[in-house]
Amino acid sequence: MFEAEIAQSSLDTESENLVRHYADRRYVILDSVMDNFEAAATDIIDGLEVAKRKQNNPQVATWYQDRIQDAWVFQETVKKLALAPKVLSLLRLLYRREPIPFQTLNFWRGTEQTTHSDTIHFNSFPSDLCAGSG
Repeated sequence: MFEAEIAQSSLDTESENLVRHYADRRYVILDSVMDNFEAAATDIIDGLEVAKRKQNNPQVATWYQDRIQDAWVFQETVKKLALAPKVLSLLRLLYRREPIPFQTLNFWRGTEQTTHSDTIHFNSFPSDLCAGSG
């Protein structure tokens, strides 16, 4: 069935490769998610370091020792990354639905977690329509 859908699609080679990789491995790696990514990453890190020192921003939903949830509320670059057209376009391609961004989670340091499921925290209906990035 998968091969038949691929054969009938009008996907370009890059998109087809992403779809096949995701179908086989359940993840993809996106390069060049947004213009000036390095500058954006620096802006996010610097902005969150300042916010971490203050930790009194009433707009922020939740602070944890190792991460901050929903920094997009006060950090515009986090929001731009979460809503990057390339990311949303890929989600539309993979899930064939309109994405609904609902949370950002920024870690102070990479967690280096092994592959795991966050379905204990949140999921979708129908199931298997959630995506995360790291």
